[in-house]
Amino acid sequence: MSIKNFLFAGIILSILFFFCDFAWHQLIFSAFYHVQQEGIARAKPQYLIFGLGDIYRGFIFALVYLALVKKPSSLIHGFIFGLGIGFLLASVNSLHFAMLKINSMQWIWYESTNLIVQSVVAGLILPFFAMGRKRVNSEQT
Repeated sequence: MSIKNFLFAGIILSILFFFCDFAWHQLIFSAFYHVQQEGIARAKPQYLIFGLGDIYRGFIFALVYLALVKKPSSLIHGFIFGLGIGFLLASVNSLHFAMLKINSMQWIWYESTNLIVQSVVAGLILPFFAMGRKRVNSEQT
């Protein structure tokens, strides 16, 4: 993957992560924020922090993908990488929310699902940037 493709992939993934987080927190978690104000110490999500975190996560996701995946143009490898990173992020995120003393397993499940879905979609997008001018081969293993 060229530097140009890497930068473009990082920007696209950052936008994907931000819009997924924004939609997820506005549609699913708005009522939860209202009920759990004292547990999370804020009444609404802080989108500037989400945005900066999503930019960081988008570029790191692309960089780690390129460093660890042996055949970056394979959709299967992208899916497996995205699923693995999604579960890793979900486990770390669950620990974070446990420390906030949020007493809802539903929150943890929803947030974990959000991270896993985002990561799988990102893992399926990255092979298209890694392939350059070649066609993505989903049969490579």
